Order: sequence, then structure tokens, then C-alpha cells
Amino acid sequence: THCDSCGPEHYESFRDTDKLLCSKCHKACAAGGCTGAGPNACRVCRSGWIMDNQRGGCTDIDECITANTCTKQQFCVNTEGSFNCLECDKSCDACDGDGPDMCKECADGYELRDGLCTDVSSEKRNQYVAFTRYLTYLGLCIATCIVLQSSTWLAALVGLAVAVYISVSEYWLNTEPQGTPAPSPKILDELLQQ
Repeated sequence: THCDSCGPEHYESFRDTDKLLCSKCHKACAAGGCTGAGPNACRVCRSGWIMDNQRGGCTDIDECITANTCTKQQFCVNTEGSFNCLECDKSCDACDGDGPDMCKECADGYELRDGLCTDVSSEKRNQYVAFTRYLTYLGLCIATCIVLQSSTWLAALVGLAVAVYISVSEYWLNTEPQGTPAPSPKILDELLQQ
């Protein structure tokens, strides 16, 4: 059997003497169908779309323009006919988009610096690590001075070893190895608490 017309959710996309080809209406079109391809050919719009009387057809509603579409710890991303709420960066208490540079307010334990919410505990931990490292270097230098009193030759050798150790340590700490991720702050916290 042959069809003479398309169903309500379809439109005629091709017709000749032998064939009739019907295509599905755009997803913006609700029951009532369409007159052709695309959202501008809809007769009635689905939820998330609005009838545009000037251009004709359906136009996507930007639900993200409305205040409080998502929770405080989420931001809105408009999609065709709908929207999604995505989680803010962990450093944000409220945000306009993804990442620590999109925070409206910083979460507890974070402070706004240079437009970014920065982890305050990480900074304090880094200061503590640097302080203990320099204290170790000072101890090595004092040990070298003590050795100097008994033997100048031995003190020169120990002093050279200390200088090489400090240089290599500082070089290693200030260059990030390729492909190696930074250690997790949680692991560093656990090590410091032991």
C-alpha cells in the first residue's frame, strides 16, 4: 500500500509520481507537527521552546537567564529545549561557570587571590615544607663548620657534598617532571600529621 500524505509528526520531504518520502519534524515541534524541516516550520512548540511570531516557528528558551535555575553550588548550561546544572569547582561556594576563576564566592578554606580561589591550607603547608627544608640546609652547614674544626680537608669535602645536595634538591624541587602528576594534597596532609 502507498501513502498519500505524511503522519502528524512528519513532513513531506520528497514526492514524485512513484514515491512519497516523509521526514520527522524537528525536536522543537510538539503534537501538531510541522510544515517543513527545522524549528521554524513547527506549528506548536514543545516545552523549552517558545513560538516566535516575528520569524515564525520555535525558538529555544534560555532557561539559564532566569535567576536560581540551579543550586548555589551549580551553574547553568543551556541546551536545545532544556538546560543542565553542572557542579561548581570545589574551591567555589557559588559560581558562574567551570573552574576556580569563575567563582562568585570562595568555599571555606579558600581565599580570592588574583581572580582565583586559592587553597589557604596548601599555601600554609608549602610554607611549612620550605621552612623545614631550609632548616635542614642550615643544620648541614653547621655540621660542616663543626667538621672544619677537626680537619680542613674533610670539611671541604663535606662542604662540597652539602653544596651539591642543596643544589640538586633545589633544582629537583623547582622543576616539574614531565607526565608526573603533583602529589595529592590529602597525601601531604596525612604525611605531615604523622
